[in-house]
Amino acid sequence: MLKKLLTIFILFLALVMVVLFISNPLTSTGSSDTLQFFGRFHPVVLHLPIGFFIVLGVLEVLSFFPGLSKLRASTPIVLTLCIIGTLVAVTTGIILAYGSGSNEPLVVYHMRVSLLLGIFSLGLGLFKMYGNHLLSKFAYRVALILTFGLLFVASHNGGSITHGEDYLTKYMPNSLRPIFGLEVEKEIVVASASDLVLYRDVVHHIFEQNCNTCHNPNKKKGELNMETYEGLLKGGDTGYSIAQGDSDDSELYFRITLPHDDDDFMPTDGKPPLSDTEVALIGWWIDQGADPELTVAQHGEIPAPLQDYIEELFNSMVSEEELEAREALRQELYASLASLHEKLGIVITPSAPNATEFKIETFAVQKDFNDQFLEQLSPFADKIVEADFSNTQLTDQSVETLTQFKNLRSLNLSKTRIQGQDLGKLSQLSNLESLNLYGTELTADRLDELTQLTQLKNLYLYQTELYEADTIDQLKQALPDCNVAFN
Repeated sequence: MLKKLLTIFILFLALVMVVLFISNPLTSTGSSDTLQFFGRFHPVVLHLPIGFFIVLGVLEVLSFFPGLSKLRASTPIVLTLCIIGTLVAVTTGIILAYGSGSNEPLVVYHMRVSLLLGIFSLGLGLFKMYGNHLLSKFAYRVALILTFGLLFVASHNGGSITHGEDYLTKYMPNSLRPIFGLEVEKEIVVASASDLVLYRDVVHHIFEQNCNTCHNPNKKKGELNMETYEGLLKGGDTGYSIAQGDSDDSELYFRITLPHDDDDFMPTDGKPPLSDTEVALIGWWIDQGADPELTVAQHGEIPAPLQDYIEELFNSMVSEEELEAREALRQELYASLASLHEKLGIVITPSAPNATEFKIETFAVQKDFNDQFLEQLSPFADKIVEADFSNTQLTDQSVETLTQFKNLRSLNLSKTRIQGQDLGKLSQLSNLESLNLYGTELTADRLDELTQLTQLKNLYLYQTELYEADTIDQLKQALPDCNVAFN
């Protein structure tokens, strides 16, 4: 009689889980604080069924060995603990999700896998109760294997909700990633902290450590997704989260600078607040325009405490051996440029302390610096970000060589012998923002060459043949984002 009642009770619980699986009780609206209180015991109890199932699996395997078959007598007790632990974990999980108003796709998927886990655990109980039958024994073993699979999936989903979707795979070696159908991650290879992309490697790193567990595509608290730059710009329920160039008008910065006991302070849920330096860095990045592509060096002068933080972060990214190897390469580069300075007489200075990007000035050798001198800089072309060749002997022949300076941002060719032939080739320099052609031999028929330089922000043409009202209008139409300066 007791066996029949227990069977009916198990089938009833399984039916309830099936109904919950199909109906999906989760909504986007939170309910009571009481439910959230009880639901927050979910992270505490969820480890119990994991441990019990591991013990159950070990007992089942060991009981097949001669001399250890008596262990099988313990499995009903352990299985009972597995079932109770699973039901408690599933119940508190649903209460937590329902009470907090979570209904993101990954949360719903996690709930359904957990319900299946509960149903299978109940099935294991039934099969064990009727274990005298050969079919029940076979079904029990199959169900046990499937239950372990569901346990792994549910655990992975739970970890993804709490720590991010790639929690288990984030640090998987590239040699293993293709086996699991994962994309091989490209290593971020930079020689110094100044070469880091400020958003991707620094600011996003702060978000990833402190914010993304609650603001990702699968768990968008406040409808805010901080895993991508686009999601950050889009914002959430309160509108845009960052106002480029204005931290005071940025909801994100406002939230992380509130008093820690304020209900709207972020991060929430008892997570540790950002450090003062991290808050200052985010505010500074927003005030600088919140650009997603610029490197640390391209941001110019950075306040010393923020620079120190970036240096520490860079050092944590690579091993001691890698740091030593990169330092050796940096020293070799500096030695080569010092030798070039001795040979040509040009001034070469790093854009920032210990940086691997440089500025070039030719004041001391203006009368001698010609197209052949420029060609000797070609091996280091990708390291030059600012070049001042004013008053030198460069001609149009130098344009082809200049196209190798892919990272060049500022180029001063004022009072050189440039006439404008092939200047349009400089459109290949996507980073070039400022071009100074003041006082050159630029001829009026070279207007079409200049109109190709759509990447420019500043163009200086004073004392050239293009200093005409009609030319100004044509250039402004062709280069709408460029400040065409004639004086």
